[in-house]
Amino acid sequence: MTGSMQDRSHVHARRRLSPLTAPAAFLAACGLLLNLVPPRAAEAQTGPRPNILVILTDDQRAEGTLGVMPKTRKLFVAGGTTFKNAVATTPLCCPSRASILSGRYAHNHGVTDNFSAGLLDQRKTMQKELQASGYLTAATGKFLNGWRKDPSYFDRWAIYSPPLRYFGATFRIDGVVREVPGYSTTFIERMSLEFLDHFEHSDSDPWFLQVSPFAPHWPALPESRYSETSVPDWVGSPATGEADVSDKPPYIRRADNSREAVERFRAGQLRTLMSVDDLVANLFAELDRLGEREDTLAFFLSDNGVLWYEHGARGKSMPYDPSVRLPLLARWPGHLGAGIRDRRIAGNIDIAATIYDALGIQPGYRVDGRSLLTSDRRFIFLEHTPGRRGGIPAWNAIWTPATTYVRYVNGRREYYGPDDPWQLTNVYNDGVTGNAPDDAGELDAFIEAGSGCAGSSCE
Repeated sequence: MTGSMQDRSHVHARRRLSPLTAPAAFLAACGLLLNLVPPRAAEAQTGPRPNILVILTDDQRAEGTLGVMPKTRKLFVAGGTTFKNAVATTPLCCPSRASILSGRYAHNHGVTDNFSAGLLDQRKTMQKELQASGYLTAATGKFLNGWRKDPSYFDRWAIYSPPLRYFGATFRIDGVVREVPGYSTTFIERMSLEFLDHFEHSDSDPWFLQVSPFAPHWPALPESRYSETSVPDWVGSPATGEADVSDKPPYIRRADNSREAVERFRAGQLRTLMSVDDLVANLFAELDRLGEREDTLAFFLSDNGVLWYEHGARGKSMPYDPSVRLPLLARWPGHLGAGIRDRRIAGNIDIAATIYDALGIQPGYRVDGRSLLTSDRRFIFLEHTPGRRGGIPAWNAIWTPATTYVRYVNGRREYYGPDDPWQLTNVYNDGVTGNAPDDAGELDAFIEAGSGCAGSSCE
């Protein structure tokens, strides 16, 4: 994580939400966000339909990871738009991937944990809609957790067959399952390039390619050439190793992690991303060679983030910013501005909606996300349902870049206001006069609306 350590003496002070109480402070933050939205940075599609490229990493947090990816930054940050306030509506691998493919919330597509990929209706996905619209479709790398059959609505595929590994992984390649020696990111790159060359045989047809390396997911094993490469010093934040978490839920209070173990995990994650950076650069070099680079709408994002010892915890599925925030970058020469930092709230559910908008496709199902080319929102609803193995209890949240309101299924609440960017002090019912979030029930009303929303009713 970048940034300097701050004086921690203020960390556990019980602060008043001055001068506004939530939800007034919450909605004020929403209004502030709207004032920060830049002019529309996209132009409508007028020429031939673009190719679609989605590069999807695994467990890459937004903060402190892109610094080791200079080629990706040059292509997507300098050459495209960075969505600074992007989140996963469910910060867990399989539900998030199902949301990216479908543009729907987990409560609508049904994949609520890492063991229910089969519940995703493949007829309500990007690959189905794009293939039906004349696109050639292909997927490489991780598809959905536990997936053990050929994927529907793809013309070509080279996807992991469980278990996922960095070395000597098993892949399902156009219907044939085989073990592939060597480093899996390198193989995913090779198959992605092969599919691009295959598409060139039907050059008049646009294509959709999803490229999904396992990196930087645990155990974060780097390629040999990067195994000893230095990584940026870990400075941390006021939340790193927070000593007093008495205001946090029991699963945080029970967390048993060491800074040293998390630091090793962080270093491994960054080193695996160096190979992903090479993959991205080589993909675009091939697009250049094929004359397709300017005609491609490309996204770079992760399925969810992870905590690096914030509040003493490590991992995902938690309603805290390092878990829910994503790197989300997009480029579309002539349509999306280069070097733009877009501060609108964006969600993983918005990828499909944006692609449909760009192509003028009316999908045959209700999409919950909004197009990043045209739309805006005041806040976004987040949700988590624990899998059959239990763990973190179910929660719903209302999120803005400045505020987070969390309601757990067991009745526990958390609220972090605009003056607490590190989510250090839960002020919900903390006994301090003036700290009375949701005393009128507005935030709970937003939660109720979000948990049952579908299509245009989703904020």
